[in-house]
Amino acid sequence: MASVFEGAENYNQWLGNWDAYNVTDASKMFKDAKRYSKGLETLDIPNVRHINSMFEGAVNFDQWLGGSWWDPKSVIDMGRIFKVRPAWCVCVCVMLRLDIVF
Repeated sequence: MASVFEGAENYNQWLGNWDAYNVTDASKMFKDAKRYSKGLETLDIPNVRHINSMFEGAVNFDQWLGGSWWDPKSVIDMGRIFKVRPAWCVCVCVMLRLDIVF
């Protein structure tokens, strides 16, 4: 799923029915996606290991990161995941008890 919506100008559809259980790389998935702002709580990607730059520059994304898909224990690379969204990211990181330096 790496870069699948990167730079998407108008995509804003729900992803809940996608079969992504075996996905390990979601890096840059929504990078610079200008309009995407749907919830991801039903997207099941528990095996994801790379989420670097996943939401970097996604200026309209403001959804809760929760559900079975968001399990940072398996992630080994989350650099720049929220770049350009520092205030929003701080809230998410506090909820998840992550130690991320901006």
